[in-house]
Formats: sequence, C-alpha cells, structure tokens
Amino acid sequence: MLKKSDLLTGLLKKRNTPPQIMTYSPAQRFLCHRTKSLLPVSESLLRQSVPPVTVNHDELLNRRAKAKSCYDKSASKELEPLVPGQFVYSKPSDHHRGEKWKYGEVLKEIKTRSYVIQTQNEPVWRNRTHMRPDKVSNTENVASAERQTYPTDNHTDTDTPVV
Repeated sequence: MLKKSDLLTGLLKKRNTPPQIMTYSPAQRFLCHRTKSLLPVSESLLRQSVPPVTVNHDELLNRRAKAKSCYDKSASKELEPLVPGQFVYSKPSDHHRGEKWKYGEVLKEIKTRSYVIQTQNEPVWRNRTHMRPDKVSNTENVASAERQTYPTDNHTDTDTPVV
C-alpha cells in the first residue's frame, strides 16, 4: 500500500524534472527556483533565478508546433464539397445518439462546410464532417450506370458489355 509521503515524493520529482523538450522544470518556471528533494542539490541551484521568458516562450511554441504537425498528418483531410441534389447520410444530433444515420438530399450550402439536408421528416442543418455521400446515388455514379449496356438474351459469344 502506498503511503501519502510516497505520493508527495513522486509529485515533487515530477515537478523538479524538466520535460524532454523544455530546458526548465515546471517548478523552475512557476517558482523561479528548484525545489528541495531527497537528492543532494547544491545551494547555488536552489537560489532564485528567473528563467528567461523568451526561452520558455520559444520552447512552448516549438512544442505546440510539433503537436500540431503530428495532429495534421491524420486529421486535416479535406472533404470534397457537396452539391445541391446530392444524396447523403447525416449523423444524428448529440441528443439522438445511437439512432441510425438519416438519409436525405442536399438542398443548399449555407456557409462553408454547412448544408441544409431534406430528410424524410424535416430539413436539418449539418456540418460537412457529419455527412457521408451516398455512393450509389451520386450524380457521377448514376450517369456512369446509365451508360453501361448489357447484352440481350440473343447474344453471340463476341458480344461483351460496354463499360
């Protein structure tokens, strides 16, 4: 069983240890000096010394930029815009979680990435991230399906469907 002193010692160690990217520990940034620990530390290191603001600020900005670049690798996929008349499935609102996605037709674009969709019951306003186009009813797929011709029953071996 852990004692309270073990927990406090662990917190002290964490606050005295600078993160990988940063030069100064959280205690140094907040209190402007290192805190005492069970490890022997010279008195000169325990004296108050204000860390340079520009160093802390630059390290923080670099850390944020690195996190943003890692996030943008997977999350910033641009979704293609929808056109009026296109059929989509829209995600139900938060207070209707667990329900099936609603099928509807895009009526118009309100703002960038925001659309009005006519569902079976009512028109709904949805963001593009909460909609998935219906692959069968897209205008491109319908046009390509109409172009396909299939051979009739009295065909020869040389007849092949035109795709």
